[in-house]
Amino acid sequence: MMVKYNKLYLLIIVALLSISAYKAQIIPGRNPIDQQPEIFIIDDSGARETLFVDGTGFGTGSAFGLLPITFLTIALLMIPMAMMPMMSTVTSETTPCVPTNCPATYRLLTDQTASPNCYFDSGDSKQTWSDALKTCTSTPGAYLWRPNTEAEANAVKNTFGFANDIDIWTGANSPTHDGNYVFAVDNGAFSFTSVPFGERASSITNLDCVEIELTDSNNWNWDDDECNDEYRFICEFPRKVCTKTPGAYLWRPNDITEADAVRSTFGFGTDVDIWIGAHSPFHDGNFVYAVDNGALSLTNLPFGCLFDISEEDCVEIEVNSSNVWEWDDEGCNDNIRNICELPRTVQERTILNDYN
Repeated sequence: MMVKYNKLYLLIIVALLSISAYKAQIIPGRNPIDQQPEIFIIDDSGARETLFVDGTGFGTGSAFGLLPITFLTIALLMIPMAMMPMMSTVTSETTPCVPTNCPATYRLLTDQTASPNCYFDSGDSKQTWSDALKTCTSTPGAYLWRPNTEAEANAVKNTFGFANDIDIWTGANSPTHDGNYVFAVDNGAFSFTSVPFGERASSITNLDCVEIELTDSNNWNWDDDECNDEYRFICEFPRKVCTKTPGAYLWRPNDITEADAVRSTFGFGTDVDIWIGAHSPFHDGNFVYAVDNGALSLTNLPFGCLFDISEEDCVEIEVNSSNVWEWDDEGCNDNIRNICELPRTVQERTILNDYN
């Protein structure tokens, strides 16, 4: 039975290859054994092209024209059986990645293992719960803090340096005024009988808004309070990262041979800004790659030259009019082209997607 299924799937694959815009092309420039082989995948107006950096070139499209028409007709009848999983695969592979960055006035935690998100601290500015929510949501995508773990809460406290016994609004509230609490924005449930960490206050009086504080005994304490009370608050902004394809990350250019092959593969011209994965999470001019926190120094580049340093937090790369790779720091909210990279762990190869 397994043999029959194998033959069936082979039949479907052959038929699909014969009618699709798929082709394999080997890009000149690297030894297939001695150099790191990579595979690059691009999407262009619905067509799909797979490119191997191995040494020379070949195409697969024309060979399937020789297959008998009867054979292809039978195979085409079986295509719907395989369409759904294949469509799902293409979707996951071609979801765009975006740069990692924080909005103005937001910052990353000093311990990013606790949470990769961006946070804003109101400091000495205290507001009612509803005003705090409005302040947070005035930054598109942000919301009033949703503390998920004790490690995250500790990292928030350490990052912003507030003292113990400071009431801090969270996004939890009871919109129906009946003691049933949800977090604003996503309506995720919150229950005082099963707090995410720490402990509940000794007396819960079914007030409509929830605050959290670190007690003198260094225990996180959740409490319900009047929504019109004015407290300090934390806003949270989910940081978008290049992980919609599991294991993928924003491009890390390692050498000029790789960069030239990427450019040749995707065909972009000169003076085209391209995001890479390097950024300065602490806004201090010290850059690391998002994927592994590996350091990047703009004064000691892997290849190419530096355009200038303007004290921005994200890094892009481009080929200038002299055909020299040029590195530059840019504002993280700029919308520019980006390249995503996916290690092929089985054969130690790499998949890259280009998003115009």
